Amino acid sequence: MVHSIKPISYLRYGDDFIVFGKNRAVVEEWRLMIIDFLLHSLGLAINRKNGIIVPTKAGLYFLGVHIFPTRRRLKKRNWRRVNERLTTHNLGSYFGLVAQHGTSQQRKDFQWLVLNKVSTEK
Repeated sequence: MVHSIKPISYLRYGDDFIVFGKNRAVVEEWRLMIIDFLLHSLGLAINRKNGIIVPTKAGLYFLGVHIFPTRRRLKKRNWRRVNERLTTHNLGSYFGLVAQHGTSQQRKDFQWLVLNKVSTEK
């Protein structure tokens, strides 16, 4: 699909994706092409809530992260999940998430979470 619409850039992870274009008219045309392709070629439908067009300056939500032109921020729900579900087995995964998308305060708090988790699991 990407080869036929030729977007400026796109992000894809599993069945989630974002397409970037120069102007709204072009992106709306791509959206119709994508919906048609997904429906007729793959038998899939885009969720109405998530199949939207937004200007990048307004920021967008993708895979638990709010993405803005100059920064990224973990969604509060995902930060709560890190706090609730952190174990020694998933530590590396959550470390990567917080290191890439967390605020400096969240990165510091995460280090304390890890220390507390390691010290209580002995």
